[in-house]
Amino acid sequence: MDSNFTTTPEAQMPAFTEMSDSEIVAKLGDLEFSRGELEGMFNAVANPAGWKQEISRTLALTNRERVATHVAIEFFTGSRAVIEHVGKTDDGRLICRIRAAGYYQTIGA
Repeated sequence: MDSNFTTTPEAQMPAFTEMSDSEIVAKLGDLEFSRGELEGMFNAVANPAGWKQEISRTLALTNRERVATHVAIEFFTGSRAVIEHVGKTDDGRLICRIRAAGYYQTIGA
């Protein structure tokens, strides 16, 4: 048996987590999104009462972040995001009102 092999999940977890976060899980046109990027964007918009709940947030986003938010909501909840541009910051980011049904409504729970 290979002396570098281990059967303990704890020993393998850091490499697995790192691989999972960097894994490309979605593509839209020329844009590619890793699981880690989508998780970060989803966490920024998820309902604080529970990630499966309806989403309603207003955030300032770059264009890439806006697209990533749209992809992340669908990736994690299966629901379609409605993103309305309501303004612009001085540094050029878009102020976006973001709404989505959330996981529970999407699955009919």
